[in-house]
Amino acid sequence: MKIHYALYDAATSVSGGHYWNWFDDTLSLDDLRQFFEIAREHRPDNTNDLQPDDLWGGIVRLKEWTVLYRVLDGGRDGKDRPGRYVLLSAWIHSKETEGINLFPVFDRPTFQKIADTAKKLPVPPPEVLSEEFAGERPKQRIELPDTEVRKTLADKLALDVMNLFGAIPLDRSASVKFIRTQSECKAELEVGSAPVAKSPAAEKSITPTPQPTTDMLLEELTKRNKQLQSELAISQQKIWTEQATSEQTQQRFKAELAKVKAELAEANRQKKILEKQSALWRTGSLAISVLLFLTVVLYVFDGFQYW
Repeated sequence: MKIHYALYDAATSVSGGHYWNWFDDTLSLDDLRQFFEIAREHRPDNTNDLQPDDLWGGIVRLKEWTVLYRVLDGGRDGKDRPGRYVLLSAWIHSKETEGINLFPVFDRPTFQKIADTAKKLPVPPPEVLSEEFAGERPKQRIELPDTEVRKTLADKLALDVMNLFGAIPLDRSASVKFIRTQSECKAELEVGSAPVAKSPAAEKSITPTPQPTTDMLLEELTKRNKQLQSELAISQQKIWTEQATSEQTQQRFKAELAKVKAELAEANRQKKILEKQSALWRTGSLAISVLLFLTVVLYVFDGFQYW
């Protein structure tokens, strides 16, 4: 699988009116902005209190992406004001993450090197903005109910859920916010409900789309006939009134006229066929009605003779 890196730094704006200092061109600004709205809610009150070994971040599924991110202490901004932070993210196509332990991404040399330079202004991009990652499948499994899951886990369980995030089925929304400092280790897991599978009985109960009747088709063809006649008149008018006399222009209108004529002829042919079918159906229905009527009359007459 391939990792695509991106970095947000509110202290350094770039052309285009955004603060994504650099990102792999596989990523779109719309996806980056949507991700930022999610990740911005998960940062410490004072980012300058973060230590180099602290891991404050998480993993979130966003459309077709799975994003791993880390909030980093950025020191002071260009005006020497405290509180600067940078948001480092690694993007992987979700379909490639199924069953994979993603936690080692945070320890990759590229990820760590960027984190070590977070206080530089601006943060220099890595030599390459995307790289291959051979993930490993965890030996453990994660068991989840079909209902929505919201849990806060601590210590070993928090580490386990970070390691097992890739085992959460791809058809469920999922995110985990992770905090690992010298004083605490916890994870907030959120998983959406499992999609409801359609039962065979429900599928059989679906009402089929009714087929159009002969009268409906005849009405539709009649409307189409009128429309084509109108288009035919317009095409003929174009040929006679078009100011441009180039041969190419005349050929174009003649081709248009021929096409409309052909469609009109086909519509008329189908209309005649349907009219014959409709007439035959009505004649047959009338004959059957007459036969039934005569049968009833004869039956009644025979009854009178018997009495």
